[in-house]
Amino acid sequence: MLKEFWMRMRRRAVVRDLFDEARVAEDPLRHPALKAMTAAELADIPFPRPGR
Repeated sequence: MLKEFWMRMRRRAVVRDLFDEARVAEDPLRHPALKAMTAAELADIPFPRPGR
């Protein structure tokens, strides 16, 4: 029973990680490294201009 519990918990963690990766791929500004940066550090990041 305990083994089954741990297997389910591991599966949930893997699924949660996959969804987190998908969210970051969908919106790069949600990356955890960017959340940890200060406003001054964020201002120094070069973002590409959209094509005209």
